[in-house]
Amino acid sequence: RSRDISGSFMVSYDVQSLFTNVPLERTIDICMDRLYRGSITAPDIPEDVLVKLIRLCVCNNTFLFDGKVYEQFDGVAMGSSLGPILANIWMSHLEEQHIVHSE
Repeated sequence: RSRDISGSFMVSYDVQSLFTNVPLERTIDICMDRLYRGSITAPDIPEDVLVKLIRLCVCNNTFLFDGKVYEQFDGVAMGSSLGPILANIWMSHLEEQHIVHSE
């Protein structure tokens, strides 16, 4: 299927330090809005339980660097299994807010 793309333009983004700049609470809220108040069938797990489970997995992570222990307060930790998913959800939200709605 072909589509007329005349008048359109390609946009490319380079996000510096994406994972560490994902606002976790806002991204979790976006997830809950889409899962429980969106057009898809909501999961069987209660919303408050899912929020607690996600927070348990991604919030207040500690890591060791150069012999010192640090705590990460916001953003997704590098190596987190939920990191790519949450980063994609956040970027998708930004695209919807700033690109799709500006047409």
